[in-house]
Amino acid sequence: MILGIPIPSLIAYHQDHLKQVVSQLGESSAAAREELQVAFVHAFRDDLAEVRGLADEVLIAHTARHLVRVAPPLTLALEDPPTGPARFAAGVLLRPSYSIRSGENGFFSVANTDALYRVMRVASASELALVLAAVGVLGDDANAPWFPAAENNVCYYTETDNSRQVFDLLNQPPLLAAQLSGIEPMALQDLGSAKHQGELHALALLILLHRLRTVDIDAIDPYVDLDRFDPERFLAEHSRPLTFEDLARWPFADLAREMQILVGADSAEELAALNPRRNGGLFPAKQQAQSRIFRRALEAVWAIPSLGSPIVFERDGMSFVRTGFFVAPFEILCDRTERIAEHIEQSHARGNGGSLADFRDFHLATGGFVDVRPSAILTTARTDREDLAGRVVRCRDEADLLAAIETLEPYSFFATCGLAALTARLNALHAELRQAMLELGSLQDFRWQMPRDDNGLILVVP
Repeated sequence: MILGIPIPSLIAYHQDHLKQVVSQLGESSAAAREELQVAFVHAFRDDLAEVRGLADEVLIAHTARHLVRVAPPLTLALEDPPTGPARFAAGVLLRPSYSIRSGENGFFSVANTDALYRVMRVASASELALVLAAVGVLGDDANAPWFPAAENNVCYYTETDNSRQVFDLLNQPPLLAAQLSGIEPMALQDLGSAKHQGELHALALLILLHRLRTVDIDAIDPYVDLDRFDPERFLAEHSRPLTFEDLARWPFADLAREMQILVGADSAEELAALNPRRNGGLFPAKQQAQSRIFRRALEAVWAIPSLGSPIVFERDGMSFVRTGFFVAPFEILCDRTERIAEHIEQSHARGNGGSLADFRDFHLATGGFVDVRPSAILTTARTDREDLAGRVVRCRDEADLLAAIETLEPYSFFATCGLAALTARLNALHAELRQAMLELGSLQDFRWQMPRDDNGLILVVP
């Protein structure tokens, strides 16, 4: 038996629950609480003893180690899909260039690590060590104590200047390049609702699309040695990373049309339409190298649904979903082609009685779907158990979306999806970033933390 999570940590997770049980029973004494805690430990011990006899090897962990295979996804109509068994090819192993080990949550991509660290203020071991050492040697800060007496001398760590060590690590050229490639998976796990995973994947698609449009195919040697040709490295070295300035100059109609080509392609030849300015007809090896570049890009797109984040796109005015066998937003297996639509219908039938369209679009906006259709969806509901009437708005374009957002109460909850919503957020962020001026002093906060290229243009980093 392999325990991938420390037993003391697992037991500690339930202490608050046990206290609530004691209070509900009308008991408040320390003796009653201790008796219940001892009983819980004994029950946990007995469970482990029983589980141990169920198999030759048992792995107990937050996230068990497993292999992910990238396979062509199923393409299904979002509404009224065909019925029948869902079949997936075996696929090829997903091999990220870098993954970062979390203490208890398995492996993360570089982008996931960066995002979680900045948002959740997760502390590294070195940061905690420096805080403890400083307090131990110099005593606690009287003005801003780490261990306030009012909190029973418990340290609720947020962030110190020591966090720059982690940022310096994540900004090492190879790790930063992984976020800028468009090829590397931006998220490796399904955490919670998977919403932020889907947003990272959407940014990766935007970056990959830009690289395919700008890659210099003519730089391929006409007599290239295919045994030594690395399509991923060539794409990284002969295309441009996406900048906010590139996005501002990108006509939305072209972006929307090309994005549907990227996510809906079934072959490398279909992606070649994204970079038509190439000439290699007289050189078969050069043509094969081109095909390998687009094939590698196609696998990067397929990796997203293979990891559990379905992609929603539009073709000829109809909405389709590309999915792998695991559908992370609903935590279901796609064993039949109608499984997603069936799950939505059954969940809606048990819900609040609103329209099926509102129910489905609510989950597209708040779940882990990667919606890259040209339009946008806005919802102000937090859960599907609320009355969704009037709380799910469909917007044709960015202007419609911004007008809908203007009607919301400031700082109230809302969620969005769709390509128009993605570009609206990035355009608004770009407007903020353009205000970064050294003459304005040091209160620039995140503006000067955004990486820039050699020309001073602001890079889009997931």
